[in-house]
Amino acid sequence: MNNLLWRDVISSIEETAPLYDEVNEIISFRRAGKARAYAAQRLMENNPKLVLDSGVGPGSMSMILLQQHPYADIVALDYSSQLLGRFKERTRDYRDRLHFIRACFEELPFRPNSFDAAVTAYALRDSTNLEQAIGEYAGSIKSEGRLAIVELGKPDNLVKRFFATIYVRFIAPLVAKILISGRLEGNPWRMIVPTYQNLPTTGRLLEMLEAKFDLLERKTFLAGGVLVILLRSRSSEKRVPNDTSNTR
Repeated sequence: MNNLLWRDVISSIEETAPLYDEVNEIISFRRAGKARAYAAQRLMENNPKLVLDSGVGPGSMSMILLQQHPYADIVALDYSSQLLGRFKERTRDYRDRLHFIRACFEELPFRPNSFDAAVTAYALRDSTNLEQAIGEYAGSIKSEGRLAIVELGKPDNLVKRFFATIYVRFIAPLVAKILISGRLEGNPWRMIVPTYQNLPTTGRLLEMLEAKFDLLERKTFLAGGVLVILLRSRSSEKRVPNDTSNTR
C-alpha cells in the first residue's frame, strides 16, 4: 500500500469512529465482536501484565482488555492522533492503566522484549509493509509471549475467495452506506476495498507469521471471512532477523 492510499485509509477510519462498532457488527453478521472477544480471552490466558494494542483505532479491543482484565496495563498505539484523542476521552476511569503512543506498527518505538503480549484487531491489513510490521512485533514481545491477530480472512480456496471479495467489494460498503445515511457524509467504509486487496491470503499470511512466531491456533468465523490467529513469541536466539526496510 502506497503512502497516499495509506493516509486515505487513516482518514476513513477517523470518519468511521462514531459508528465504527455499530456498522461493523452488522456487516460482519455479528462476528466482528465475537472474534475480538475470543482473541482477548486467548491472549490473556497467561495473565500478561503489559499488553500492546497496536492499531488501536476507536479502542474496541482495548476496552475489552481493560474491562475484563483489571490487572493488565494497556499500551494503545495508533498513528492517528485524532483516534487516540477520542479514545482518551472515553477512558478517564482507566487512565492509570492505559498509555497512549502515536506511532505506526512498522516502526514500534519500544525496546526489545518490552511486552508480555500484543494484539492487533482489524488493522494489520492497513500496513504499508506487512513483513516489517511482523518483524517489529516479534522483536517487541518477550519470549513465550503471545500475539493475537484479528483480521478479515482471505480464503485460499479460489471459489471462497471470489465470493468473499464480492461481499467486501460491493455488498459490505453498500450496506454500510445505507446504515450511515443521514449520520455521516460520504461512505468511509468504501476504503475496506483497497485494504482487503492489500491483505495476503490466509495461507500466505500464516507463512509470513510462522517465519517469526510459533502458531498456537487459527480460528475462523463467518466461513473464513473473519480470522483469529494466536501466536507465541520465540526465544531470542530463535528469532529470524527482520531485514525489511521501511517504506513510509
